[in-house]
Amino acid sequence: MTPGETEKGFDDPDSLPGRLGDRWFPPSSKRSWLTLLAILQLTIVCVIAFLSERFAPETSFETRPVFLFVGLMTAGFGFYLLSLLLVWNGSANSTGKWWNQPATLSVLVWAIVFRAVLLFSEPIQEIDIYRYIWDGRVTVQGISPYRHAPADVMAASGENQAGSSLERLAKLKDEAPPIGTILARVHFPEVRTIYPPASQLVFAGVALATSPQASVRSQIRIMKAVLLLFDVGSICLLMAILASLGLPPARALAYAWCPLVLKEFANSGHLDSIAVFLVLLTFRFLLSIRSDGTRSDRENQGSSILAAVAWSAATLAKLYPAVLVPVIGRYLFARMGRRALVPLTLYLLLTAAFLLAPRSTPEKESGRSDVSEAGENRLEGAQVFFGEWEINDLVFMFTYENLRVRRNPADTPWFVIVPKSLRRGISDFFAKTFDRDGVRSSSPSFVANQLLVGGLLLVLCGWLALRRSPIDERARLLQGTFLSLACLWYLSATQNPWYWTWALPFAVFARNPTWLLVPGFAMIYYLRFGLIYKFESGAFWTLGLSGQRFFDEGLVWLEHLPIGLLLFGSWLIRRRFELRKAVR
Repeated sequence: MTPGETEKGFDDPDSLPGRLGDRWFPPSSKRSWLTLLAILQLTIVCVIAFLSERFAPETSFETRPVFLFVGLMTAGFGFYLLSLLLVWNGSANSTGKWWNQPATLSVLVWAIVFRAVLLFSEPIQEIDIYRYIWDGRVTVQGISPYRHAPADVMAASGENQAGSSLERLAKLKDEAPPIGTILARVHFPEVRTIYPPASQLVFAGVALATSPQASVRSQIRIMKAVLLLFDVGSICLLMAILASLGLPPARALAYAWCPLVLKEFANSGHLDSIAVFLVLLTFRFLLSIRSDGTRSDRENQGSSILAAVAWSAATLAKLYPAVLVPVIGRYLFARMGRRALVPLTLYLLLTAAFLLAPRSTPEKESGRSDVSEAGENRLEGAQVFFGEWEINDLVFMFTYENLRVRRNPADTPWFVIVPKSLRRGISDFFAKTFDRDGVRSSSPSFVANQLLVGGLLLVLCGWLALRRSPIDERARLLQGTFLSLACLWYLSATQNPWYWTWALPFAVFARNPTWLLVPGFAMIYYLRFGLIYKFESGAFWTLGLSGQRFFDEGLVWLEHLPIGLLLFGSWLIRRRFELRKAVR
């Protein structure tokens, strides 16, 4: 195959986005329309950046313009979809060099401009970035960020923790007022950090490059700037991957201009940009492995080893790439046979070595063990996350509520269909199961439901890897990757909207364009804050629900269910068309 040609499974000029783009926009005017839509989206980005000052930590929750923000994001998403239609059927450079195309460069330049504007904005609602900055400061002090919860540091003093690591951290926050402010703003301060070692390395690098006396805003902007370097790198990698497959590189606009990505990375500064970049780097190496004789076995083995290292680094930045073991493993065996065991083993060993490091013992100061010092456990924060946290979910919420019994029957959601007596029996069974042999859980039914949906996810990922398909191996890998990450998002207990950025770069390879609508619906999540602020304890209209319950038991269905219905409807239509074609 020469550059510019498409392989089976990728050639889709008659797809819905392409047809709509060609029908609505004449080819001669597409560039002008793209510029206009970019300017409109930039206008919205500037307004959001200006509006972000009203979300500053010192502002009152009740005065925050949450609904206006969601409205602006929705308008921006509309312009984004129109822009995507314009570039979907663009040309693929015959040389495979994506940077030679004006449309592709335009997408990249505008993407950088959008991010540059939001770099200076105040984080809207999501404040995880304070934890990143604090973790980096802890690491450069020579102390493991997994050792102490921020709340312990806030409560510590030099008098009762003399010579300990807690005392050193307490001294840091007292001597550097900006660090004290950042520490006080850390979310869930009672929980030790949940972020894996590769992300901690980035945080520490930022801390080394930033004075602890720098203003809070300066430290936030520097952290965001570093995270945005990974984000822009992801755009370039996606364009390179598209070009190597003979597809229009400008389709990377699906990620580069997406309002959800702009908000979560350029505004909120989420660390997920690190993992997204490393995952795309992994696939850049994977897709260079060929079994058609164009590359030697040694070259293929080298690419597979580089892919394994990048894949491990991605998992050590954010755990989600671990679910790709089935699809990547199958691809490697299809391309390399038994030699695939080398990169797969390397991935597992590297990941386990850094992630499952043994728990350290408490510090020994002056020849004695200080019992007030906590030992290090890199997975303790993750255990809290997977064992207790739940938000913005639908599938997990439905199954969980049908497994447990609430203390107050009035709090039982409307969609519970399992009889109370049966739910009580199930709950008692799980309580006995998880309350023995030294195992404890604050919610046995929650843990049981995690195991249930985790098992379902494992089955789905395995099926996606092993199912028969006539398409090219590379198309199968990319589509299987997207569907695996989509399943992970929809089955998660904590379905934060920025987690969709894990799957979004691969949505351009999905067969169903409905998936491109998910970021727009995901932004409904932010209405939750507005409802909580306006109806914190009072009834929402005449429903007798607080704002939070109205969202959790009502609006969350509007966020997730329409996508499922559209996917099912389009599958029925396609199935009917295929059956008619077979009859003819």
